Amino acid sequence: MKLIDLKCPACGAEMKVNPDLKRLICVYCGKEMLVDDGVTRLVIENGFDYGYEQEMGRLKAQEDYEAEQQKFEAERQAEAEKRYREKLEKDREKRKAEKQKRKEQWKPWFIGAVATGVFGLFMMAFGGFINAFGIIGLILVIVAFCTGYFAYGRIFGQAPTEEEYDVDYIEFPKGMEPFTVLDHGEALAKLKDAGFTNIISRNLHDVKLGLKVQDGKVQSIRVADKVIQAGGDWYPKYAPIVITYHGK
Repeated sequence: MKLIDLKCPACGAEMKVNPDLKRLICVYCGKEMLVDDGVTRLVIENGFDYGYEQEMGRLKAQEDYEAEQQKFEAERQAEAEKRYREKLEKDREKRKAEKQKRKEQWKPWFIGAVATGVFGLFMMAFGGFINAFGIIGLILVIVAFCTGYFAYGRIFGQAPTEEEYDVDYIEFPKGMEPFTVLDHGEALAKLKDAGFTNIISRNLHDVKLGLKVQDGKVQSIRVADKVIQAGGDWYPKYAPIVITYHGK
């Protein structure tokens, strides 16, 4: 057993004592002393109130942190939606310009077909149907009509051609409904598999005891500023998608 040297503050006698002792009495003068074991002890008055305030401070700090995270996610989402709208507008203008260019390319064909048809009608009018001159005119009229009809459809037709389909558009997956039964990870995986590249996850941090909502379950899925109810619509693969889910 290790002993420590101790001097009596009253009579000055030197003693060797056990450091585990809290109190001792000098055998020479009877002075009662407390033994310093070198351990610093902190005594907090109103410890319950101190602990309560400390816990409330921790909860307040957590709420402030979650509010900051939500604010950050909202700002990031707004910025993503802004970039999405700008890119979508640029893509629309680009497709519009390309479509107009194709129309311009078909205009000479249409004008030529009209001119050829008029010339063929004159040949038929002067030659009739009984000689080669009139037959050639009839052939020219038929060819001009077919060419003009095809060119007219390319210039004024409303149906999009194959070249006008945007390869960057993706169909929102079907069969995921209702979204509220999906786990966040499952929804995220399906959207990534579909080809979407700009997906943001937002945790509501609203799961307390797990009685009202389940941890990880999806609350809603939004593409840009539209809440999705069902799959089937087409969106750009870079469109911002926000998956809002319940979590701790």
